[in-house]
Amino acid sequence: MCPGYVETELTRQNNSPADVERITAAVPLRRLAQPREIARLVTFLAGEENTYITGQLVVIDGGSSVFKP
Repeated sequence: MCPGYVETELTRQNNSPADVERITAAVPLRRLAQPREIARLVTFLAGEENTYITGQLVVIDGGSSVFKP
């Protein structure tokens, strides 16, 4: 799994408020991921409903890796 920036205490500790604002502005969805969004993907990939996805890199970054302004 390839998550982008997630709104966590660690993100706030490692980045200044100005950095977080700059990072957020660069994400096409204009927000950081919420931890529950990442957890939902992990739950699906590890759960019984996932019956055929194996060995993949799933990008969950709000479009940051494909959108370049």
